[in-house]
Amino acid sequence: MRLALGRLQKAGLANEDERRPGFWTLPLNVYPMLYAELLARAPQAGLQQALAHADAYDAAGIARQAHGRFPTLAAAIARVRLDALCGAGPVDIAQLLDRLPPGLHDIPALLDSAIADCIAEPLFDRLHPAMQSDLLAGALDRLGATLQTGIGLDAGFVRERARRLVDDAATPHAHGLRWSFAFDRLLADGAERRGPDWAASFGALLAPAIAVPAEGDLLDAMRASHGMAAAPRPATAAPPSEAGRHALAQAIVAAALATPGRWSDAEPEFDAALTVLRKLTGKRRGLVPPSVALPNVLALLAQHDGVLERRMGTADGATEVQVIRFGSRTGYESFLVDPARLALRERLGAAAPTTRVLEMRDYA
Repeated sequence: MRLALGRLQKAGLANEDERRPGFWTLPLNVYPMLYAELLARAPQAGLQQALAHADAYDAAGIARQAHGRFPTLAAAIARVRLDALCGAGPVDIAQLLDRLPPGLHDIPALLDSAIADCIAEPLFDRLHPAMQSDLLAGALDRLGATLQTGIGLDAGFVRERARRLVDDAATPHAHGLRWSFAFDRLLADGAERRGPDWAASFGALLAPAIAVPAEGDLLDAMRASHGMAAAPRPATAAPPSEAGRHALAQAIVAAALATPGRWSDAEPEFDAALTVLRKLTGKRRGLVPPSVALPNVLALLAQHDGVLERRMGTADGATEVQVIRFGSRTGYESFLVDPARLALRERLGAAAPTTRVLEMRDYA
């Protein structure tokens, strides 16, 4: 057996754990395919027993009515991964998290290690819909910030599956996904998708996430079952109050109106939404994410014969390069001093970018 494992290691198909001799892992490039094959061949209960034997704990002691704990975080991650990829829902995963070794634990990071770090298309459909929603919401958030999903699913797959889940009203714990999908659509939907009803479609998309008290996403479900161990979602999460969610949805619809250049329709809606958010939060800056702010800037740009031709960004999302073309210098100069532009930057606050302008010209 060891000789066979050694040959696999030389071929780049297996790695021995440096801290635990005799324990072997698979490289991430082959892990999803082989894990899917394993799940197709072996029953879940047998795999649970195998993990318990390998990590030296009593599988029965991890059961719902028992009081045992996983001996190590690695053992917990392996079991959470197995159960999640066999369709376990948030309540079942939360029960496993109650069996973590003593100490403070970063639950989002643990879930990333267990699920996000090894997910791929062959395994995605095995996840519970609530787990799928949380995974896709995180991927869409990263797409908006870094132009990458950050997991082993490409942008097309993430967007198609997100659309499928939000179209199904029965999908549990999908409210967080609805907001992330709306933010993504503002930037990702091309002209071919922006029909007469495009702006109104955002209202329909977000209505279930506004009217219903936020049951939240996967991590909120973990919090309900797991005390303070679960951390909140990042800044893309919707406001906690229904009034705040109404206002954010109004700002998103305004951004959708602004995208095709309907500035006169968008401006009053955007201003009204920011007024409510400012009153509810007590803040004057950073009230909406950049994906909501950008369409309003572009609509104003179009009024001065300017057009955004291309956007490029660094992998960490810290820097973005925009190629903007004006029909004339007059348009460029009038845009810079437009009172509406200056007022918009003030309203956007921290969401307004710190800019450096370089005038360029084409070399014929």
